[in-house]
Amino acid sequence: MDIALHAKVVGDGFEGRIVGLVVNPAKYQVTHLVVVEASSSQRLLVPIQQLQAATEHVVRLMPEHEPVPLTEPLPASSVLVQHDARIKASDGALGQLWCISITPRTGHIVNVIAREGLLRRHHTVRLPESLLGQIEPNAIHLKADRESLNWLKRHRT
Repeated sequence: MDIALHAKVVGDGFEGRIVGLVVNPAKYQVTHLVVVEASSSQRLLVPIQQLQAATEHVVRLMPEHEPVPLTEPLPASSVLVQHDARIKASDGALGQLWCISITPRTGHIVNVIAREGLLRRHHTVRLPESLLGQIEPNAIHLKADRESLNWLKRHRT
């Protein structure tokens, strides 16, 4: 399931927008979406298990499930990754976090999709979980340099 970090989130009587992800960096697992409710601007948590479907623009919640307010501190094993986090190769910036591909129900990260370039001259790059290194609130670090990633892009099948 691909979840775009700019997507709208809709459910029974609920509408909001994704502003972040709660990630267990040791397991490369997304546990919750962080959503800002459209009507109140309140930050809410949506457990991954409540996701019914996702497209590039919309994430749909299962019926009769509602997000819960983000009032308690996150567990020490979790990181709140911002929707505009940078993707960094070992030798410098690669792009911005654009989308994340997860296994439904478990939240295991399969791919991270980075957006490279500026406005009309941008493109996306799908990076497998095997390239992920440290995950921080404002950055996801990769275990490869930009030259290796460029080679990977050119030799994709």
